[in-house]
Amino acid sequence: KTLTLLISHPKFASVMEHGDTTVSIEDSTKQFVHSETLPLTADQMQGLLSLLHGAVRESEQHNATFGLVKAIAAKRYMSPEFFDLMDIVLKLSVQSQKQAVRLQCSQIFLNYLVDYPMGSKRLNNHLQQIVLNLKYEYEDGRLSAIDLLSSLIQKFPLPVLEEHAQ
Repeated sequence: KTLTLLISHPKFASVMEHGDTTVSIEDSTKQFVHSETLPLTADQMQGLLSLLHGAVRESEQHNATFGLVKAIAAKRYMSPEFFDLMDIVLKLSVQSQKQAVRLQCSQIFLNYLVDYPMGSKRLNNHLQQIVLNLKYEYEDGRLSAIDLLSSLIQKFPLPVLEEHAQ
């Protein structure tokens, strides 16, 4: 079963009203990767992110779904919906029952932390959550949290780590 998004560039709103076009996540990802700017309006992005919130949790097409998340992050799109999506990705990096999903989520979240512009408070909250994930009840999740923390320590500049160390 192919996961599809109700998205038709550039007429997402009319598709939502008429429901006559579906484009696969792979096609949507290609639009994002090959475009210098975001190919969708703010309203269209909000709709796409809303669909991705469920898709990252439930999809059998994780590679395509996470590819689209990576493509959006590469454009440094900023919105509350995107930040919420990244919170879901962090949770999945520990809570997913699939090792491949935990690994992909950890990689996406690490790149987000390292490359994404964010305030000190947001960064501190994310770092605290990563540390709290070390106490996750299942061993696989705890090991994933350890791997993420280890990668973070290797990639983050030392002054940033020192600033947020407790």
